[in-house]
Amino acid sequence: MFVELQIRSKIQHSWATAVEVVGAFTKQALKASAGDPRWLDFFKYTSVEFSKLENCVIDQNEEKNKDDQSKGVVLVLAASVRDLKKAYPNYFADTDDFEKYVAQVYKANN
Repeated sequence: MFVELQIRSKIQHSWATAVEVVGAFTKQALKASAGDPRWLDFFKYTSVEFSKLENCVIDQNEEKNKDDQSKGVVLVLAASVRDLKKAYPNYFADTDDFEKYVAQVYKANN
């Protein structure tokens, strides 16, 4: 059995959630770098701006992982739907945090 562990900041998690939500609603494989170039560019540029919010430097030439993206079943436990939504906002198409960070980037650049 293979297990994937992702450690992200809140900003990084909001970005990843937005990629998943937009990909699901537009029926595009944005997570696999496939789909409308406008969406791909939007998320590429927002990731750069978000890295600035976190004072991080990113390597834009880094090759993305192109390995098999097979899916599995994950069971989760939460005390309430509210807790579940907080832990897994993409299951609820919740991009509120992402929108908040985009607004910060916009304000910083205007």
